[in-house]
Amino acid sequence: MGQPPTKPGDEAGWFRFAGIGFEFIIAVLLCGGAGYWLDGHCGTAPWLMLAGFGVGFAAGLYIMVRAARSMF
Repeated sequence: MGQPPTKPGDEAGWFRFAGIGFEFIIAVLLCGGAGYWLDGHCGTAPWLMLAGFGVGFAAGLYIMVRAARSMF
């Protein structure tokens, strides 16, 4: 059940992997965007945006590791 698809027509596994990738990208962009927005209000550019990207990257990695553990 947790293996990548090997037969033609078994796309469900690939969609699951693509979904995990999108979750990673969304986590990075949302946290970076929140940092950008806070930089505009606090006048701390670019530090909160960079911190947001870092937090988003860490959150994305956590999501990927959690999904990988549940698959294999």
